[in-house]
Amino acid sequence: VLAATGALRGGGGLVTLFVPSTIRDTVACRCPAEVIVRSYVNPRELLDIRMDALVTGCGLGELTDGQTEGLLELLSEKNVPTVVDAGAINLLARSEKTAILRANHLITPHPGEFARIAPDLGNLPREEAARRFVENSRATLLLKGSRTIIAAAGGPLYCNSTGTPAMATGGQGDILAGVIGARLATGLSLPEAACLSAWACGRAAEIALATGRFSEETLLPTDVLEFLGGAFLDWRRATR
Repeated sequence: VLAATGALRGGGGLVTLFVPSTIRDTVACRCPAEVIVRSYVNPRELLDIRMDALVTGCGLGELTDGQTEGLLELLSEKNVPTVVDAGAINLLARSEKTAILRANHLITPHPGEFARIAPDLGNLPREEAARRFVENSRATLLLKGSRTIIAAAGGPLYCNSTGTPAMATGGQGDILAGVIGARLATGLSLPEAACLSAWACGRAAEIALATGRFSEETLLPTDVLEFLGGAFLDWRRATR
């Protein structure tokens, strides 16, 4: 729900949330009315669905063996810009299938997930670890944390300048994944979408705190959603 709402607030023109058929009604009643909620039995069913971008992994939960195989097949064969987040990252690490990551994939781990998917790099300084990862993978990397890092093979390393410790709460990454997916659907490259989305989400949190309505202890991911509009306006005006 958070990822789908992030996609709406990030500028997604038509957002469809695909969930297992067993939880479709439960999820649908918690979504904004603008989100289309559809069900699947196996993720491979999405191979035949037309889409401009895909976000997967948020709230993934436990999968059957068949669903695991279907999701790996979807990631391997669906040739659209794809955000690989949360549960999908852990699935790739657990199944030792990181080799399926390609140039259309943007992987968005927090430090713990990064250590699982790249255990040989987990103890390196963040910038060095990011550079080493993209040297050996065709995927774009967004490494979360204080000063989120974005890197892609052959390109510069970007360090995000916005944000606050108040964002260290569960759910912020789901919103970020949705915003990135929306920006990818507009045609931005993976590094461009990652940089803009990380900046906008961090800036939205800053704006929220500046209102005096929230503190670092009380700011929630859903509060950040409310201020994404102001963040995008700041981006356009190059003000902060």
